[in-house]
Amino acid sequence: MSNATARLVKGAIGLIIVIVLAMMVFNWWGDYKTAASKLPSKATTGTVDASGTASGSSASTTTVGVVLIEGLNFRKQPDSAADTLRGFKKGEKVTIIRKKGEWYMVKDSKGVTGWVAAKPQYVKVEK
Repeated sequence: MSNATARLVKGAIGLIIVIVLAMMVFNWWGDYKTAASKLPSKATTGTVDASGTASGSSASTTTVGVVLIEGLNFRKQPDSAADTLRGFKKGEKVTIIRKKGEWYMVKDSKGVTGWVAAKPQYVKVEK
């Protein structure tokens, strides 16, 4: 194969690769835009009823929890081995966002979101 032919073949292969990559990026971008357009226009909040059952809703009702023990661990993840953000004081109120297994995702008074154990001896759920 001559030098000019080899250069032409390499150029064609490079062009095909660029076209395929561009198609992949545009396809990904389209999927991203489609998914973003399906997001709710207002924030949804999860609530937890008195039985501990979680449900999602776009209602403005929030569920409040009261910490029942001093030093309740406020964790980054719903896992007893996860890093702690801080310890709650007894009587401190939190907003319960949702329940995942044996954990509540909560927001503290400063707006920080984390996890606490969802045991009735730790957190009392109020309406």
